[in-house]
Amino acid sequence: MRRISINFTTVLAERFEALKAVFSEHLHDNSGEILPHILVSDYLRRAQQCKNEQWVARFFAALETNFSGDYDDELSELLSVSVLEHIDPLNASDRELIQFLGTRMREEHRRIFGR
Repeated sequence: MRRISINFTTVLAERFEALKAVFSEHLHDNSGEILPHILVSDYLRRAQQCKNEQWVARFFAALETNFSGDYDDELSELLSVSVLEHIDPLNASDRELIQFLGTRMREEHRRIFGR
């Protein structure tokens, strides 16, 4: 992964208090190395656990801002693989997260799942 994905995951942890512990645990578990796909998936799990908290809508808005939908774009690929592909529309708990997706991410989610 290029530096942009590493910077992106770091900025998310700095911006959202609820992600700081996730970020710290990730660094500890991976000998100080940031593995963006794993870390963003961990962020998604934290958002799922906290879906009724205000920061979750802002978190998904930040993801949407950085999602172009172009697979040549590193962040879009990261978000598609590590967020959108993990929100299963057949799972009731996951379905609740779909409401937080912005226009571009929702469109990509529909494309991925054929819905």
